[in-house]
Amino acid sequence: MRLRPGLGHMLLNITTVIYAASIVLALLNYGAADLLIVTLFIFPIFAILLVLLVTREIPSHLVPTVCVALTILLGSAAWIAFQTIPLPGGLYAHPAWKEAEALVPEVRGTISVTPADDRAGYLRIAAPFGVFLCGLYLFSTDERARRALTFIAVAGGVMSFGSILQFVFAPSTLLFAKKIAYLDSLTGVFVNRNTAATFFGLLLLVEVAQARRATQAIEFRRIAKRFEEGRRLSPELRSQVAIAGLYLCLTLSCVVALLLTKSRAGIGASFIAVILLIVLASWGPRMRLPGRSQSRGPSAGRGASLIGGLIIILVFLAFGGRVLWRAQVQGGDDGRFCIIPGIWALVRDNFPLGSGLSSFIEVFPAYRDYRCGITGVWDMAHNFYLEGLVTLGIAFVVLALLAVTSLVLIFVTGLRTRLSFRFGPEIGMATLVLIAIHSAFDFSLQISGLAIFYAALLAPLTTLSLNEPGRRMERRRSSVSPRFAPSE
Repeated sequence: MRLRPGLGHMLLNITTVIYAASIVLALLNYGAADLLIVTLFIFPIFAILLVLLVTREIPSHLVPTVCVALTILLGSAAWIAFQTIPLPGGLYAHPAWKEAEALVPEVRGTISVTPADDRAGYLRIAAPFGVFLCGLYLFSTDERARRALTFIAVAGGVMSFGSILQFVFAPSTLLFAKKIAYLDSLTGVFVNRNTAATFFGLLLLVEVAQARRATQAIEFRRIAKRFEEGRRLSPELRSQVAIAGLYLCLTLSCVVALLLTKSRAGIGASFIAVILLIVLASWGPRMRLPGRSQSRGPSAGRGASLIGGLIIILVFLAFGGRVLWRAQVQGGDDGRFCIIPGIWALVRDNFPLGSGLSSFIEVFPAYRDYRCGITGVWDMAHNFYLEGLVTLGIAFVVLALLAVTSLVLIFVTGLRTRLSFRFGPEIGMATLVLIAIHSAFDFSLQISGLAIFYAALLAPLTTLSLNEPGRRMERRRSSVSPRFAPSE
């Protein structure tokens, strides 16, 4: 398909706006916790993906990542189809179907206990992968990826500030409805405080990296010299100071929002991830800053990173007292830890084929220990890994290992090969650690809004990790794929 370069560039900008607006709207619908919202979200995202597939070519260095993403997306679809299609002679059918067949002989058993729900639930897997694939196409250059991270940092920081204001002045309100749970905790646009903690933790990592980068760009010697001479700062220097100040304020806002969630696991995982980010940034190679004649020495960069990290740690300690107190008082006396033996028994009885993607709420009650309490409905396991083993069985192990291994290799490659844009793989590795740790205690990743946001964040981070050095700037003509090139 051949289009004029100008038309192709305009189409790219339009699809980017629709892409960003769809993600923001999904988050503002209480984190897209309702399957109906996910279903409506799927249409614009995959429509954008179809347009991009027809009109643009993915850069060669991103092709392996696209192949891995498609393998996971299609592989999970194939496994869910295998679980939900009746096999000849009731082969591998879940024992629960025998009870159903005794009442309704026409029923044909499947591996899954909830086949209809599983097919609909697959949309929750497809949505973030569609976002990730679209993001790889839309942000395939360093410059576009950098702009995407800037948008995430600013928009996310504003969202954190708005969440703080709503929590302070309208604590019984969740967006535009009455808040019925976690009245003592900030949940942002989400219903659950643990999901909100993961969200603000991811944002905090982006803010810290952006604040560090903006602070390093300030030419303090020129500022000091102008003060000594009694001269006003130039517009360039004022702009540098203003940008750094903005990111520092957004970082503080994300820290406060994170602490106000009072999520022990979320705050702890975020704290570990921030420390990792600071370590990666402090002991990395020399970085050449855009627009600077000389690169800043490693000692100065490490010093700035360590000072910034110390400030964040002090803020955590100063404002995290309530969370530490809650952790000390409650300790291991938590329902989520009490039910783990029952979940392990459930894994053993359903491994390796699983019980179905959406089946946890149906199969768990039989394994629930009465000593853990009888109030509430456990519709999720509070452990992403155990629930994956229960519902998808051996397929979860294979697909999860493929996803995590691929991301680790991507970010390690970026840490070894990138210089000016090394902050991308640094953020990526820190986010992966945050998600990996928190997923062992909560179900944040199973909330579609959070998964969609993380997928949108991973796309530009992947580009910054895998792009070849020297592909920083995007010229208007080269931003359009060869399919748009005018005929000779």
